[in-house]
Amino acid sequence: MTSIHKRVLLTVIAAFLCVFSIVLWTIVVGRDMRTYSTPASVTADMTAEHAAAPLMAEDDEQADVAEPLPEEGVVEQDTVLIPSTETQEVQEPGVQRLELKQWGLSKRYELSIPSIGLHTAVYVPDRRYWDAQQWDLLERQMQVGLLQGAAAYPHSAAPGGAGALIIAGHSSPPSEQARLSAFGTLFSRLPDLSVGDTVALLRDGQTITYRVSGRSVVEATATEVLSQPDEGSMLKLITCYPIGTDARRLIVTAELVEG
Repeated sequence: MTSIHKRVLLTVIAAFLCVFSIVLWTIVVGRDMRTYSTPASVTADMTAEHAAAPLMAEDDEQADVAEPLPEEGVVEQDTVLIPSTETQEVQEPGVQRLELKQWGLSKRYELSIPSIGLHTAVYVPDRRYWDAQQWDLLERQMQVGLLQGAAAYPHSAAPGGAGALIIAGHSSPPSEQARLSAFGTLFSRLPDLSVGDTVALLRDGQTITYRVSGRSVVEATATEVLSQPDEGSMLKLITCYPIGTDARRLIVTAELVEG
């Protein structure tokens, strides 16, 4: 074999080996890529799953959030025969009117005592608890009125009428409710009244005048101060005494000024 033939043969063999190597490399690399690559369908599924993951987490988080609990002390109330004396720190006028109506209280008069700078509404309760001698409920009924001004006892005479008009007021707040009220110290200056001072009751545009005739201090249990006189027309103003306590009662009496 000549040298030319040898070179041709070597060239052919080299070319064959080169082609074979390229083919073999392609086969091996292609197989490895199929092994480690992810099919498009799987990739799409994974993408969808990861895209949905945050929404699932949001849903789970929302599901774990409990329904808000009612505020402490707030309960559903059924209809009761005895209205509540609980009041809010700041009452809307509508709430005040509803409570007064529930307890059978109505604004009847206005009380004016010029010498001590006092002018207030007087609320009169109905006689339901007085007539039934339910004294605890009568006390609660009176307390509702005292949060809005002065309160007359339900068996009182009308201003200027025969008998005694008996009106109570706070001299100092006996409770937190009274402290928050504008009327917790309404009668605090009642001890400053002197014999001869005038006290006026205003009703339907008419003024009925009384003149202070005396004062006394009695025990808190002295219920006789609520009794009606046999004759005449008088006014009794009652408040706790000494100021700042409820140990006793100060009673200021006044007689009707005729004409």
